[in-house]
Amino acid sequence: MEDLVTSAEAQSITFDLLPVLAVSTTHALVLSPEGELEDISHDEAAERVSRKAHVMINMPVVARRLGLGPIRAYDTLELYAYVRPARFCLPTIGGLLSALMVDIPHANLEDQVIAIKSVTQHLLSDLEAETYRYRAGAKSVAETMAKGGWLFGPLCLKALQAQPDMSREDGIMVWTALPEWEDQPPQGAPENLGIDGDEAVLQLKSLLREGAEEREGQIRYTQAAVHAFSPSEFNEGPNLQLLEAGTGTGKTLGYIAPAILWARKNQGAVWLSTYTKNLQKQIDQELSTAYPNPRDKDKKAVMRKGRENYACLLNIEETLKAVMMRAGGARDRILLGLVLRWVRYSRDGDMIGGDFPSWLGGHFGAARIAGLTDRRGECLYAACQHYRKCFIEKALRKAKSAEIVIANHALVMAQAANRFGDPDLPTRIVFDEGHHVFDSADSAFSSHLTGVEGAELRRWLRGKETGGLTRARGIKSRLDELIVTDSDAKSMLEAVIHHAHILPADAWLSRVSGTSAHGSYETFLTSVRSHVLSRSDTRGFHSLEAAINDPSEQLVECANALSQDLDTLARPMAALASRLLQLLDEEAESLDSNSRGRLESSARSLMLRTEQVKGWMQMALSLGGLTNDGFIDWLEIDRIGGGERDIGYHRHFIDPTK
Repeated sequence: MEDLVTSAEAQSITFDLLPVLAVSTTHALVLSPEGELEDISHDEAAERVSRKAHVMINMPVVARRLGLGPIRAYDTLELYAYVRPARFCLPTIGGLLSALMVDIPHANLEDQVIAIKSVTQHLLSDLEAETYRYRAGAKSVAETMAKGGWLFGPLCLKALQAQPDMSREDGIMVWTALPEWEDQPPQGAPENLGIDGDEAVLQLKSLLREGAEEREGQIRYTQAAVHAFSPSEFNEGPNLQLLEAGTGTGKTLGYIAPAILWARKNQGAVWLSTYTKNLQKQIDQELSTAYPNPRDKDKKAVMRKGRENYACLLNIEETLKAVMMRAGGARDRILLGLVLRWVRYSRDGDMIGGDFPSWLGGHFGAARIAGLTDRRGECLYAACQHYRKCFIEKALRKAKSAEIVIANHALVMAQAANRFGDPDLPTRIVFDEGHHVFDSADSAFSSHLTGVEGAELRRWLRGKETGGLTRARGIKSRLDELIVTDSDAKSMLEAVIHHAHILPADAWLSRVSGTSAHGSYETFLTSVRSHVLSRSDTRGFHSLEAAINDPSEQLVECANALSQDLDTLARPMAALASRLLQLLDEEAESLDSNSRGRLESSARSLMLRTEQVKGWMQMALSLGGLTNDGFIDWLEIDRIGGGERDIGYHRHFIDPTK
């Protein structure tokens, strides 16, 4: 390809010499460097872009329309992600024009190809401007991306030379520039002062945008919502208010108004829980009227999601090192460059639904993006070198001093299931999209004795045992230096690691499906699989389920053997958790805050997982007997597209409050 040029040759390329391409579903239009427009077919366009790189919008979409695989191109979307990091943009020419606040016609293909050139020039001019606000780190990242073959790299470097870089330059190690979180003094329990309807309505009116009409239905909704924020009327149980209103009533601001009023009056936080990430984002946008100052909003209105939504700085660092050390991996270098630009300027590090450009998944692969988030069972917590800058830890601490926390049903239910009695749990919760609460509760208040769950626990306890990308280091690496002088804790730790061998190891699914299971856990899964297959119609592509009644003798024997082995694992886990808590008391005066935090978080995690193992043990024992009336049990082979991905025994609690 003629655009595969050396670094020196690339420096001589100017944007004015590049052709621009726009593609519709039926034909394509090329704008030549001389300013001439040429209408061509898809076949002709495919032949041209295969020979020479063109400027375009959204390369994967263009390539797909032309019937091509990935192509080399000057993708203006990628340029936008570099020049305007952590700033929202729809992946279209209209989205770019809107994000840049440029008013150019783009109704037809001719307008679009001209607009693409104008937008690209606008972005490159941004880099040259003395007022460019994202200059920090831009040069080093552009150099890294250019070495990976990013065609815009040389053009960006040339533009950046127009102004001296007065910012702190810390290379591509962006985490060194991130601020650290600080421990805050305990907030104490919130007051329990009530609010009245008139106060709430005044607060609502202050939130309405200028010129917005006052709606009687919205006012009545706000007045009714006040009851939920009144002092509790019961010894055990909250004030419960079930409100329903039609579309367009303004329900979101209707409950935000009393929520903010209560939070400010009582020095506490109100959690607004939703089912979808889209509604979380909508609520966040609505709160901009309550907190017009972005810095004030950053402190008082916090978004909370599950850990897997946030960028993991350690994953990013280790991926970057791996990419820089190996030859090739050009697209990985480009992706990492855009991620590094985003990390520096992101509001909260949320890669799934936050200010991360979601369309990058289509450009580089969703799996690559997911590999940079906090993956289950791999977090080192206080043992991580980036702990003081961790996005997740920042969100946790900000939520403790916030007025409004925007969460989701899954997180709220998980907290209710795992942190019962925790004083940090919210006392006032608003469930928007309340009809979905039951689904989230059903998932949280349940137990799953499955291959995937068992393998995850093994990785958390024993760490990485084979090759692969996972960096799970196991409980030993997290605790070793904390218990180095405690022989009791060390022996308990060794017992935990030893007995964890009963859990499914890597490639467990192929062994279970091929009847070559290792150990009691995998043998139990093999029996479950046989039970389900014998009682199900295996045709089709969907998951297979079977009741647990009348199990075979083999299944009962396997379950009993597994129960005994799980008991041998649970005992040292519980003992180690207790010993860690003892160490917190015995060495309270000599431990620094970092060590105390590591011991406390490790003890809590161990206790949660010990309860998980004990739950599995009880489930295995119940096979062959009568199911408790408080449970719904079944066996399942989880399939997608006809292919098996998990096998196991599921238990859902009918009423978790009993």
